[in-house]
Amino acid sequence: MNTTGQSLCGAIKYELQNPPAMSGVCHCKNCQRQGGSAFSTLAGVAKSDFVVKSGEMKLYSDSDTDTGNTVERYFCGNCGSPIYSAVPDSPDAFFLKQEQWMIRRPSLLNFISGVAANRTGLI
Repeated sequence: MNTTGQSLCGAIKYELQNPPAMSGVCHCKNCQRQGGSAFSTLAGVAKSDFVVKSGEMKLYSDSDTDTGNTVERYFCGNCGSPIYSAVPDSPDAFFLKQEQWMIRRPSLLNFISGVAANRTGLI
């Protein structure tokens, strides 16, 4: 079963052909700023499994990082929704920005009690 997602405005639509290989959170200052939160949720997906169905993303090259490596941050130029990040250490993968309260919530987020898991897919 393929998983679909989109930007807030719907201009960017995409599909994952296989489940993410991993999920996690990043607490670096730039992910905090990009996500407007204490952390950014992400899902590691193979580039070959990610298919853009509509729209064209904009790129922000983020070189002010803790490692000194440039993070490529792709987002919707219309509404600003972050879509994914790419890092030089993982040339065959993307780190998709992930909806954190989904039916298959990553186990590391199970400490959040009382939050309904009533959404499927990724943002």
